[in-house]
Formats: sequence, C-alpha cells, structure tokens
Amino acid sequence: MKNLLRGVSPSARYAVLGDPIGHSLSPKIQQAALRACGLPGEYVPLRVPSGSCGEVLSLLAEQGWIGANITVPLKTEALEWCQDCSVEAREIGAVNTVLFADRRGLNTDGPGFLRTLPDLTAPRALILGAGGAARAVAWALRQRGWPFFIWNRSPSRAEQLAEEFGGQMLPTPEVDVGDFNLVVNTTSAGLHGQALPVHWPTKGGGLALDISYGRELSPFLRSAAAFSWSVQDGRAMLLEQGALAFEAWTGLPAPREVMAREIEI
Repeated sequence: MKNLLRGVSPSARYAVLGDPIGHSLSPKIQQAALRACGLPGEYVPLRVPSGSCGEVLSLLAEQGWIGANITVPLKTEALEWCQDCSVEAREIGAVNTVLFADRRGLNTDGPGFLRTLPDLTAPRALILGAGGAARAVAWALRQRGWPFFIWNRSPSRAEQLAEEFGGQMLPTPEVDVGDFNLVVNTTSAGLHGQALPVHWPTKGGGLALDISYGRELSPFLRSAAAFSWSVQDGRAMLLEQGALAFEAWTGLPAPREVMAREIEI
C-alpha cells in the first residue's frame, strides 16, 4: 500500500480518499484555503479502492499526516477505522472527515448541506435515493424540522431510511414532484448521464438540488430547469462541508470566499 504514495509530494499532509477521485474539486478548495491562511502542507487526491480504506488511513496516521476527507465508496470503512466519532457521524452512519492525531471521525456532509438550505415557506421536501448521501440529507432535514419523503428504486431501502430519520416513503415507481418545493437528488444517476423517472409540474416550481457536480448540469437539473424550477448543483454543499473540515483540522476560520472562487460559486 506504500506504493499508493509513490510520487506524492513529501510535504503532503492532507488528502481526499475515494474511488473514483479524479473528478473531485476538494483539492482545489483545500489547497487554496491552506495558501490563504499561510499554512504549510499540501492536499492531494488518493485513489483508494473499496476494502483498503482502513489500511491507507493507518499508513497516513503513521506518517504524521494531519487530516483527510473521505468520499464514495469509503465512508463506512472510515467510520469503522475511527476510534472516536462525532455525534453527527454516528447518527448518519458515515465518516467523511478524519483527524489523524486522535483517530477521530466527523461527518461534515450533513451540517454542510444544512448550511446550504434556503428559507422556504411551508417546506415539503423529497429525497431521491437512499444511500449514504441520502442519510446525510435526511439528517439535515430532520435537524431543520422539515417534513420529507424518500423515493428509491428499491422501496424497502427508502422505507428503512424514512423510518430511521422520521420521514415518509414514496412507494411509486415514478415520481410526481408537484407536491414538493424542494427535491434533492442524492443518486449517482447524474454521474453516469442517466435520467430519473421524475415528472415535473407544468406550472410553479421550487428548488431542485443535485448533490453531485460536474462541468455541465446533470440530466436531473436540466430537466428541472426546463420546467422553470430553480436549480443548484453540489458545489455549495462541497464548499460548506470542506470549510467545516478545514476548521476541524486547523482550528482556524475557513476562508470561504477564497474557496468559493476556486469552484466558481
């Protein structure tokens, strides 16, 4: 596993672990934050296959690294590796931020998403998907006290998640979003260019939010925009969860404006 670090700068002390990892914008925002605060060290992407997260985290800890972000599909493995976890990480069931000094795990996805939520009158939310990202979104909506429904291609997973976080399951094979003013896509469909079985109302609308991001809008967001919904990709959530991670590692306020410019928010 030491070959994983071959070619990595000896000054690297922060990383993001995942597979795939080439699309991640975390290195851009975190490296900019380190420079803005005059801190030493580099932040690098590391492609880590499923099943190897614990071994890699142990290696980085032994070498004196400071912190890491964890992305799919490793967040559960990171939770198992940590010796101590925040309340949010335990409730969500995933770790996306690691502090190596005390082998502590955090989840900044849920709090980060919470910071991006707009003020809505009579909010009524729908979550598409029932995986790890959906858990973070459901946690955030529960914290805000908003009623929410969960739809998933596998209804049993949606039902289980809804019961755990106090939402309701949408049992239909296709989704009519006319009764909602916030629809959050947590599925990976957009990463593969796939459309979701969503029917948009011909009048009115709300906010469609996709937690993924890319060079172009996902099919989900393009479809929502075509029906005059406001749309937002995952960069705002990325910024907020990354800022919270930076603050946990350094003890300094995150330079959010600097980080936001790096990803054109």
